[in-house]
Amino acid sequence: MIQKFFRNAGVMAVAEMVARIKGVIVLPLLTRHLGPLDFGVWSQVSMIALLLSPLLSLGSEQGMLRILPGLPFEKQYRMFVAWMLVALGGAAIFAALLVLANSPISAIVFADAEYRRFVVLAAASLFTTLLPNAARAWLRIQNDGNTLAAATVAQAMLGIVAVLSAIGLGTGVYGLVLLTLAADFLLGVLLLALIVRRSGWSDPDFSILRPAIKFGLPLLPGAYAIWGLNWMDRLFLVHYQTLQDIGIYSAAYGLGYMIIQVFVNPIWALYPNSVAELYNRGDGAGVDRLLHTISYGVLILSIPAIAGLWALCEPIMTVVAGQAFRSGALVMPVVALAYLLHMLASFGDIAVGLAYRQHLATASIMLAVTVNAGLNFLLVPDFGIMGAAFATLGAFLVQFVFSTVMASRNGPFWRSFDELYRILAAAVIMALAVKALGQVTALADVSRLLLFIPFGAVLYGGLAVAFGAIPRPYLKSAWTWLSVQRGPTT
Repeated sequence: MIQKFFRNAGVMAVAEMVARIKGVIVLPLLTRHLGPLDFGVWSQVSMIALLLSPLLSLGSEQGMLRILPGLPFEKQYRMFVAWMLVALGGAAIFAALLVLANSPISAIVFADAEYRRFVVLAAASLFTTLLPNAARAWLRIQNDGNTLAAATVAQAMLGIVAVLSAIGLGTGVYGLVLLTLAADFLLGVLLLALIVRRSGWSDPDFSILRPAIKFGLPLLPGAYAIWGLNWMDRLFLVHYQTLQDIGIYSAAYGLGYMIIQVFVNPIWALYPNSVAELYNRGDGAGVDRLLHTISYGVLILSIPAIAGLWALCEPIMTVVAGQAFRSGALVMPVVALAYLLHMLASFGDIAVGLAYRQHLATASIMLAVTVNAGLNFLLVPDFGIMGAAFATLGAFLVQFVFSTVMASRNGPFWRSFDELYRILAAAVIMALAVKALGQVTALADVSRLLLFIPFGAVLYGGLAVAFGAIPRPYLKSAWTWLSVQRGPTT
């Protein structure tokens, strides 16, 4: 099970890295083509769609992911079709409501009613978000890592095409959003067509709705709390700062979160479904082994990446986004650390969900969003975008502590993590060395990155081995695997 998991996770990791190349390509184009003001407008459109997405199926997607693993394929598929039809109906209802209320929503989100037409685009994005996400949910249920990875790469490529088309046509931010929505819609239609082609059409089995909604409804407030944690800072910034500040903050926020997307999301993507399947089979030893192995993989990759991001945040921000965005450089490592804590807290949320105490996961995220609101209120007026970043970090820290305590009492959870201190020591020494080297060398930003990134990676790897952050059994297993791949020597 774990070997299959990591094989799929490895495929997903490659796909995520390709997808992140999209960010490296697209973000510089967007920031230079749009500038801070229009980039801020572009980021706000996503906020509206994400506000309503959890209501489309009343949180039943999480219930489906919890209940369907392990059922016969035909039964899974009939229930998925039923869930998809209900979600599409919800999208139609809320899209209509958005169009009818576009003026007041524009005034709240953009602090100006003149952006009404962007609210209409946000209504359309309910469908363009639902279709690919629904297909991804089915692929996760089937543990189809290859197709899931292909979908990730395809979405990245279509996104690049949309941005290049907008720049080539000379469209502004409105045209860019329209083309991006068209690309996502095309991907969603293609993925669902592939699923239907493989499995055919099946009569929907609506019996999934009641247990799925029953499972997911307690998580719905948590979904909105996550929305608040991700986007509440923008609401404070738009009223205390400007759309330009939001543009700078959103670019830095996206780059910081990119660390989690590359080093954590590929490992995490298949974990909830895989651990649910083991738990449903009564394989407690398998659950424990999967939990600790996956957690270790997350930490040993993400902690040095965040440390390196702190050491090189200014050249990264300037090279990727441009000089106009340099003031947001320190936002990146703060946001990256915040989301690492959030992902670690998610292990606890899964654990209490396995024990059908998912209300504790909701309580965890509600506590975090309350802390986030208070910190934004206190910090944003005086500290601007850095205040918003530290509000996010503080909220996710509270969530992590609460989730860890609740999971250790109610579900299968971590026993120990002795390697964590060794990983931290190796990452901190590496980051300080890179930072010191940067202080004593006079190099252009691009040269700095080309030299210091490989230097930091090699230094961290050596320190991790020397400090025992990589346990010897892991090294022995890796060496044995490499020896098998090379074949016998003569």
